[in-house]
Order: sequence, then C-alpha cells, then structure tokens
Amino acid sequence: MQTENRPQQAEPAIADLEWEPYNSARGGTLRIAATSCCGAVELASRAGRYFVLRPDGKGSYEESRHATRHKAAATYIALVREHRRTHVDQGERPEYDPLVDGLGMR
Repeated sequence: MQTENRPQQAEPAIADLEWEPYNSARGGTLRIAATSCCGAVELASRAGRYFVLRPDGKGSYEESRHATRHKAAATYIALVREHRRTHVDQGERPEYDPLVDGLGMR
C-alpha cells in the first residue's frame, strides 16, 4: 500500500497576526461559522472572504486579515488551541470545538 507524503503545515504564527478594527459598514451579510468557548474568537465570512473576529476589550471587535477559508480556519484553530491553554493552566477542562476536535467545517 502506497501512502502519500504530504508536508505537514505549521500553524499560523499567532504573534505575527495582523488585527484591525472590525468594520461592519463594509457591506454584505456577516456569517459566523464557529465560535470558541468564552467567545474568545470566531471564524467569520462576509461576501466570500474569511477572517477571524475577536473582542477588542472595549466593547467592539477586531478582525484578522482576510484569507481563504482554509487559512482562516487554520488561524481560528491555532487561536482556539492557544486559548485552551489558559483553561488548562487554571485546571479547567477545555470545551469541545468541532473545528479543533475533528469534525471540521461543513
């Protein structure tokens, strides 16, 4: 049986992510594909462009750079994994997340 060797993709570098204030006036319907526990991050799309939203701590949101669905989902997963570490460090069990725990996007 022959197996295909695919290079494993590294998770996006969280420290290198660029964030800007979320602009709801850009038009189109905002769609949320996934929300992490605590609402720490959300995988979103609008007009076919995918990005990650996060609260800015001032009652509004910031958005990541727009990317392909796959890249935005990889960014979301990396951010959720980072967020989960805070729960583990506090002795808490992380909540189930379909994107991180294996079901993926449909």
